[in-house]
Amino acid sequence: MLTITQIEDLLIARIKAELPYLPEVSSYNGQLEKEIAELVLRTPAVLVSLQELSGEPASFGEYVLTYTFSLAVVCRDLRGEAAGRRGDTGAYRILDDLFAALKDHTLDSVLAPLAYNKAEAMLITKEVVIFAATYTVTQED
Repeated sequence: MLTITQIEDLLIARIKAELPYLPEVSSYNGQLEKEIAELVLRTPAVLVSLQELSGEPASFGEYVLTYTFSLAVVCRDLRGEAAGRRGDTGAYRILDDLFAALKDHTLDSVLAPLAYNKAEAMLITKEVVIFAATYTVTQED
């Protein structure tokens, strides 16, 4: 059985491999809690974090564990929020590329393929655009 950290690392590795134009793909470690004006994160970026872990009983005392990961797509563009959303390396392109890279992809043989849930705008300012895309993956315990 894989740990949460191992699954997150596999997800980060897949994103780095498939979206090599991103200067920052990492585990979320509080970067967005700072004032947006002081954002020192290299952008565009994708920050990965576990959002939820749930379990359901399966057969013979086993559980199916469902991991929901949030992928924060962070774009900062001094040309304005439209460029941050629609530019060559804007949030819309990154969301499209994430969908293509992760759609039905199996991170490891003990995991079910990734499933896309949704993407939603978290913050849009004159310079910074942040969307959160969620993906789930399951494994039997």
